[in-house]
Amino acid sequence: AVGVLAQACGAPRGHVERLLEGLAALGLVELRDGFVAPSPMTLRHLKAGGEEYLGDLVLHNTRRRLWRQWGELAAGLGMLWAEDAAEAQGGEHGLFLRAMSGIAGAGQSAALVAVVDLKGRRRLLDVGGGRGDYAIALCRKNPEISAVVMDQAASELAAREHIGGAGLAHRIRFVAADYRGTWPESGFDVVLLSNVLRGETEPAARDLLGSAAGALTPGGLLVIQDAFVCDPRGRGPLLAALFGLHLPDAMNG
Repeated sequence: AVGVLAQACGAPRGHVERLLEGLAALGLVELRDGFVAPSPMTLRHLKAGGEEYLGDLVLHNTRRRLWRQWGELAAGLGMLWAEDAAEAQGGEHGLFLRAMSGIAGAGQSAALVAVVDLKGRRRLLDVGGGRGDYAIALCRKNPEISAVVMDQAASELAAREHIGGAGLAHRIRFVAADYRGTWPESGFDVVLLSNVLRGETEPAARDLLGSAAGALTPGGLLVIQDAFVCDPRGRGPLLAALFGLHLPDAMNG
């Protein structure tokens, strides 16, 4: 049982469940009704004593020293870290914002626009909207809508440039605020939470949903776009199962 395994590992059950969810998505274990079992592939290659046992190879290739060597591979080859080059263009936060824009541009914006009907809506709040990619896409599809992108102050310059480059500065404003605190505006008939909830703990997510409800006008629409693991657990999808393993209390599990 998962609870017995967590106790044997001396780790919180929820954290062990998160790890097992990722292992199940990779096909290494099977999860059913709170119980975990090794998959056929795991029994074949990771059960000690078997003819095709590869566990020692896994242990050899995951030594801390070897991990560090892989992590420092660029320096060992005398190359510039791609990360360092990217961070030079706006720092670490700028790199994060561009990465999130990449996700939006690779299909999430188009998918959102294709399924969300905003006919008759007028004011949109994009919470944690980064550079404003989703607000831009929705405003382009719905010319009657104006939008506010709310994100931390460090995102403001990049957002203003991105929104201005899209030719929508007259319809999309940026407001600097921490969405975990007091929201500076209300009276919206649409609130968008795109890729926000999965990174929050359950209590924080409840607070966030309460704030969203408070920002909506009567009859307003709350739109959530995110990636969560399937129910029953152990079925992935892989991206959701692996996202935030370093955030074991977050909502995506």
